[in-house]
Amino acid sequence: MAKKPESAAETLDEIQSLGDRLAEWIAANSTLVLGTGVGILVIAGGFGVVRSTQTSALEEASTALARVDAEFREAMGAPNDAIEIVEPANPQTALRARNEFIPRYREVAEQHAGTPVESLAWIEVGSLQSALGQGDEAIATWTAAADLATSDSPARALLLSRIGAEHEAAGRWTEAAAAFEAAGDIEEYPLRYSALSDAARCRVAADDSERALELFDRIETDAPGYQIPDVTRAQLEELRAIAGTAGTGEPEPEAAE
Repeated sequence: MAKKPESAAETLDEIQSLGDRLAEWIAANSTLVLGTGVGILVIAGGFGVVRSTQTSALEEASTALARVDAEFREAMGAPNDAIEIVEPANPQTALRARNEFIPRYREVAEQHAGTPVESLAWIEVGSLQSALGQGDEAIATWTAAADLATSDSPARALLLSRIGAEHEAAGRWTEAAAAFEAAGDIEEYPLRYSALSDAARCRVAADDSERALELFDRIETDAPGYQIPDVTRAQLEELRAIAGTAGTGEPEPEAAE
């Protein structure tokens, strides 16, 4: 039997207490895989709902999402408090669970439209579609949900980040960069500089060095304390060195064989 979901206030308080650990985990993953727990953390931070769950609509929506999420984890054989869901040993178990829960999450999104939980539920729908190899369908799901979300909300930024990650997985670097950059433009998004770093990395892969360096400069200026992942920073610093050499008219250094 699935564990009974806690109240929205208790759930969000617990997630807030995991903030530092979750932030470290996200920073270690260049392509964000944002599940319900991380999503609630980000959206709660942006909307200030951790301590403001008095409205029955939000509490009902949060409880509904928590219930479906707990049941999905049970179907996948994962602990209810796990950050990541490990693939079951039997592939048919995962296939069956994902196909079963796409309509379950969709129902939560549709029944609780207008709350931050709506976007989280659509994120889960797209995530399951992606895991089933339906990448284009996932992008369509997240794009439609992003169009419904408030333009400057963390919820929209989460959806854009998932769109970026899906394009990146398909090698569509320009589209990925554009989506990550749009997410990073949302000031209330706690992970905005991570999104801009992802955008810069994708611009490098798309051979758009000029835009990649513009994003690099923006991150260093606006968030000097943000730690860009080492591999991305090395790529950007190399591009900056090449651009500086070209600007002086000196020959570019030969690439190491």
